[in-house]
Amino acid sequence: MRIITGTAEVSEKQYTLNFVRESDVSLQWTLAAQYHLFTTASRNSEDQNPTLMVSTISEPAVMLGRFQHPQSTLKENVWDEYPVLRRLSGGPAIFMDTGSVFMSLIIPNYQHHLKPQSIRNLPKNLNDIMLSALRAEGLSLSLAASDVLTKRGYEIGGLGFEINNNVAVWECWLGVNSAVALPQSLSNYPPLSDDAFNRNSEAISKIVDDETLPEWGFSFVEMIPIKFKSEEVTAAEFQWRWLDRERINGLLDRVTVPREPELKGFTLSRLIEDYIGFVQAACIINDAGIIQEVRIFGDFLADTDGIRLLEEKLRWSPLKKRPIALIIDDILGSQGHVILGLKRLGSILEAIMDAASRETT
Repeated sequence: MRIITGTAEVSEKQYTLNFVRESDVSLQWTLAAQYHLFTTASRNSEDQNPTLMVSTISEPAVMLGRFQHPQSTLKENVWDEYPVLRRLSGGPAIFMDTGSVFMSLIIPNYQHHLKPQSIRNLPKNLNDIMLSALRAEGLSLSLAASDVLTKRGYEIGGLGFEINNNVAVWECWLGVNSAVALPQSLSNYPPLSDDAFNRNSEAISKIVDDETLPEWGFSFVEMIPIKFKSEEVTAAEFQWRWLDRERINGLLDRVTVPREPELKGFTLSRLIEDYIGFVQAACIINDAGIIQEVRIFGDFLADTDGIRLLEEKLRWSPLKKRPIALIIDDILGSQGHVILGLKRLGSILEAIMDAASRETT
């Protein structure tokens, strides 16, 4: 495979990998920029090229996973101390201190750029591609519990994904100067049991030498397309247009999590512990014992389409374990959707039944 840095005419076996490098930017702006790239790619994925965005964060912030319930996850004082934001992918709440690195690889029309594969295999293959690129840059990391990046047994970052409208998104966060684990003083979660995954979080700078860290330049970008289908790749620096920046500024509120509860009229379940953290459900049950509305929350990773389809299919279902379990298994156990981080899909069932019991008592 030949890598050409710069611009070039595109043939059938060649494409451009756009590269955006932000060296001193807020996490809020970074996530809004990512959301802009994602929605743009979703509207017309066949005409878009992949984009890698690497940002060094300028100020501390708390970053929630896509499926987490804010008030269950965070103590109320967090909103007074830090911006509270939400990323595209699932997973746990993360503390992004000054100097932390956030990366996002957005691949429109991913079936065209990547080798043929099922949706269930896509997260692993994206992780392989990006971890190989990091390794080539001198940062060799291991993956644990589906989403935890480790170095010498310590959690130093994490990975996430989203798959929607033929667009695949890979996310990575690295705690350079501070650990990415949410401090206990900010977390509203109870302590995990000994059966849960022990993240044991630490800052990269305390484990490896500064010269070991990549500079996040074109040498890193050029390692990424090794497992893509195309034979020629043009790595080109992407420049924001004025219209891009206007749209990004308009999306700042979209990635910001409000202090006030977003759900009204729902009854929340207790937190159900699973391997990666917790699962929770919120329900509205009518007088006939039928699920009128349901929302699924938690620290798991999944494609959003799968979770939204599950919530839709559960509507108007009888409040009985077997029908609910069959719907959960039919959707999240299918080849068309993926959920990671749960040892058992029964955690979702348990959360739904607990929320229902709280509403009916």
